[in-house]
Amino acid sequence: MQNKLTRQIIDIINWNEFFHFWKFKGKYPEILRNEEAKKLFDEANELLKKLQNENFYCGEAKIEFFSAKTENDNIIIFADEEITVRCLRQQTKKPDGEPYFCLADFICEDEKIGVFALTSGEDFEKKTRKFAEKDDLHSSLLYASVSQRIVEAFSKYYHNQYLNGKNGICAAIGYPSLPDLRIIRIVDKILNLNSIGITLNENCMMSPLSSVCGFYITHPKIKHFSVGKVAEDQLLDYAKRGNETVEEVKKWLN
Repeated sequence: MQNKLTRQIIDIINWNEFFHFWKFKGKYPEILRNEEAKKLFDEANELLKKLQNENFYCGEAKIEFFSAKTENDNIIIFADEEITVRCLRQQTKKPDGEPYFCLADFICEDEKIGVFALTSGEDFEKKTRKFAEKDDLHSSLLYASVSQRIVEAFSKYYHNQYLNGKNGICAAIGYPSLPDLRIIRIVDKILNLNSIGITLNENCMMSPLSSVCGFYITHPKIKHFSVGKVAEDQLLDYAKRGNETVEEVKKWLN
């Protein structure tokens, strides 16, 4: 599915992440009291308005839903074949009584898991490179930062449609709850990322850079969390579950 930039998408852009990209400290909207931040915000919105007026196609998306179950901190997805997604559990010491979260804890067998991939598309990449080649670094970074936020907003938009009032999260690969980038290869196997113009390099980095993929998970008690530091005992368990060495795991998780 190809997506036009709409007001619905613009309204759910995460401006905190936008300003984080530009190394500003503070939260939106209070940060707009900073004159430089306000100027940058206005520039970004002018760009969004321009793209919207041009009916600019901001990217491609592919989303499919599958039955799934939990098994030993793994998520088992029933696609064309059973596919295992290894998950990690929080280990950093918490106050007594607080749970140590793992994404696999929140798989309900009566709820389907969403597997998604979204990309801003090659047009944004071309514009970003074009400005960089002209030594207009500011415009290049503006396009890059806006395109990243649009992709995330697309993901949030689709997730909200899927949730339909239920509680759930969008667990993006490479983010704090799912840090192993190699899981992108699993999404590629399920969705065929090339079909929407996404390619992977040997380090599991997606191109275009403004791309995101992962899982939509619905559960009454799920919330966003960070796995945090992974201790040696869990590194060993994670390696065993993947039939690999601890040294190989450390390359991807540390």
